[in-house]
Amino acid sequence: MRNFFRMPKRVFTTSTTEMTQGHETIIEEPTPGTEIIDEHEEDIIVRDDYIPYVVSRQIPEGKSLSKVVVVVVSKDQGWSTYLGDYGTYRNSFTWFELSIGSPARGSEEKWRGFVVRNLLAHHSFKEHTIEITDGELYEKARSGDVLTVWAHAKFSGSANMVKKVTIRYVVG
Repeated sequence: MRNFFRMPKRVFTTSTTEMTQGHETIIEEPTPGTEIIDEHEEDIIVRDDYIPYVVSRQIPEGKSLSKVVVVVVSKDQGWSTYLGDYGTYRNSFTWFELSIGSPARGSEEKWRGFVVRNLLAHHSFKEHTIEITDGELYEKARSGDVLTVWAHAKFSGSANMVKKVTIRYVVG
């Protein structure tokens, strides 16, 4: 079994930028806080199961979660008996979910929500960028929690082909 709980690759901190335009100084206001980017890139196929594809680092001590964006690069298996739904999200049985919980408590989750489905029977990998707006996620998130993106496939004939998933989140 592969270990899907790998350390993420990058961390970025936002900062204020000053620009001069004519005689005025313009201050661009960034998103307050620190933006953290955790990503995993590995070609896998999920069938009749779900797996934790990427797990973030813990939310830093004393910080709260203020924004989460998930970027998924994936595709459905490329065939379906629902011929009229090809290239749509209808009847796609491959999808992604996001959860938040404490790694110290094993599989206990505080929140789990839908992120995106794959286009049904689509032959090319597609990138989806989704901002999570469910207020309950932000209310329940605490220092020390981790975000997990789960890759799902409902049936043995369904294949969620995953190439890369990125979790971008802001803490402040």
